[in-house]
Amino acid sequence: MKRTLLHTIIGLVYFLAAVSINFSMLADVVENTSTSPVPLKRIDVPFPWVATSEISGYTEALIEVNNEGIVGDIVILKSTHRAFSLAVINTVSKTEFQPAVKDGQPVAARLIIKNHFISDRHVTVRKIGEKTRPYWVDERTVKSLVFGPLDLDQPLVRIETTAPIYPEDLMQTNLAGGVLIEFFIDEKGSVRAPTIISSSHEAFSESALEAIRLWKFSPPKSRGDPVTVRARQQLNF
Repeated sequence: MKRTLLHTIIGLVYFLAAVSINFSMLADVVENTSTSPVPLKRIDVPFPWVATSEISGYTEALIEVNNEGIVGDIVILKSTHRAFSLAVINTVSKTEFQPAVKDGQPVAARLIIKNHFISDRHVTVRKIGEKTRPYWVDERTVKSLVFGPLDLDQPLVRIETTAPIYPEDLMQTNLAGGVLIEFFIDEKGSVRAPTIISSSHEAFSESALEAIRLWKFSPPKSRGDPVTVRARQQLNF
């Protein structure tokens, strides 16, 4: 009986060998382009062992890729663990892409990359007969890290603004127009990953993007905690 009891106690504690599975999926190209940015090599995000207490994890990140295929900015939209977010940022920031194409020319574009992390490396105590195995993350249960303006404790306040410069190429035309830009405002109030939603002229688009990147806002908060917020702004010329 003592021998059986000893075997039972030993059987309660398991240290499983390190195994990680990372599923990366490119999806949801944000801009309207002929082709989307394509990584020049497979994106393999290593499992962050600092997160071994998490059997499974998930991240969803918006990636900004310029017209040369270089990653400019990464905004984490959803995540179950900060370590997973950092793993994605560290890996994707070093990845080169074939840039998106529009009207036959390489252009900047944003896309969303989704990562599922599954690992069975953990120490666990369980009942005899109970099976412990990696499980799939239900994306519907993952909390969003990006908020809308209505979710904030107080309305956003612009602290620093830079007016867009009227394009020299259009000086003689005296053409008027406007650009609608979507962007993120991070926890420090800085503008992140802006993109053009609509524009009356291509020359206005470049000037508007250069200006909006320099804007500063009051740090957005929701329920007292610093957050990232998605916003839109119309710039007129």
